[in-house]
Amino acid sequence: MPRPTKSTPEIGESILRLLASGRSRRETVEALGIGRRTLQDWLRRGRDGDPDFVAWADRVDWAAYLLHRQRVRATWDRLEAESKERWKRFKRAREEYWMERLGPLEFWSRRLAWLAKRGRWEAYRRTLERLRTEGFRTDCTP
Repeated sequence: MPRPTKSTPEIGESILRLLASGRSRRETVEALGIGRRTLQDWLRRGRDGDPDFVAWADRVDWAAYLLHRQRVRATWDRLEAESKERWKRFKRAREEYWMERLGPLEFWSRRLAWLAKRGRWEAYRRTLERLRTEGFRTDCTP
């Protein structure tokens, strides 16, 4: 005959709260003074259909799933930000390269012609604004 469990609704809620706050299982069991194997056994019993643990194990699994999604989203956001920064650095380096080889006047006139040819009028307008702020004369139109 198995020993009676020390699981109580209060302990179950404490485990859920700690896991949902982002703590690991190891930190959770250490904080509550229960064994890691005990927690694993309670989860196994819930997944195996023990009526005392089914709903609780489902909630623990759902909290773990939500935390996983949160970590994946944070990683994705970080990688996306890094990618955007790399693209900006590349564009700056490319602009500096051509500016050095062509000179400012030829570079900007080619850039404006390229934008006008493709009908990118918003970018054309922004480029003209940038040139005006940098002190270029911009009295030409496409």
